[in-house]
Amino acid sequence: MKSAATRTCEILQPRLRGRKRAGLSLIEVLLALAIFLTALVAIARLVDMGADLELEARHQSRGTRLAQAKLAEVECGAIPLESSSGTFDGDDANWSWTLTVQNYDSPNLYLVSVSVSR
Repeated sequence: MKSAATRTCEILQPRLRGRKRAGLSLIEVLLALAIFLTALVAIARLVDMGADLELEARHQSRGTRLAQAKLAEVECGAIPLESSSGTFDGDDANWSWTLTVQNYDSPNLYLVSVSVSR
């Protein structure tokens, strides 16, 4: 028979032998939260970087279309074949263009370049 001291000690000790833990420790929860927040910050930075790159691609595409349109105006004779510069009209008023015309080796052959900037 067990003594009273042994029985009291058995009552006060938790019975962990052979039994798995039911919950998570605070360290495990904090570690999982730190990993989650790190991943969340990384994803937010990627989304922000993607938005910046998308805007840059839009500007690049718009500038290319404006340069092509200005070169088409030169080609059809709407703009004289001489070096000049200016700004676009309407929604594109914050875009400027520079037309550079140089004589080439042959007569009536010119090197024409159009630069567009924002």
